[in-house]
Amino acid sequence: MKVIQYRYLKYACKCCQQTLQQPKAIPFVILGSFAESGLLARVDVNKYLFALPLYRQEVFFKQKNINIPRITLARWMIACANILTPLVYEIKKYILFQPVIHCDETFIQVLKGTDKKPTAKSYMWVLAAHKNAVVDGIISAN
Repeated sequence: MKVIQYRYLKYACKCCQQTLQQPKAIPFVILGSFAESGLLARVDVNKYLFALPLYRQEVFFKQKNINIPRITLARWMIACANILTPLVYEIKKYILFQPVIHCDETFIQVLKGTDKKPTAKSYMWVLAAHKNAVVDGIISAN
């Protein structure tokens, strides 16, 4: 982990001191956030691929002397989900067009954030398309 500081110098006309020029800031993935794409990807991957809850990630960051509250991490995940939604829909359309689809239904526990009790069953469905699927004895290579 490293901290990257961006500095944007303002330039003024020597004669009149009124004409100010400043370069445009580098756009971030989440408007108004200091998180760069690499950090957002790391938090996403840790949460969804490695099943590392945000409260554990918060502790991990604190051990590295980085203060990122859990609520900030949660807001980043919501913002990333909103940003990636169009891509998810395109991937889903592609998968549903394939001749063979693999599907997995997994039970997950949602503790907070819904109107359900923590003991209620929630599900996550995962879809995947096989690149070289066998359909009725014919190999389909995409």
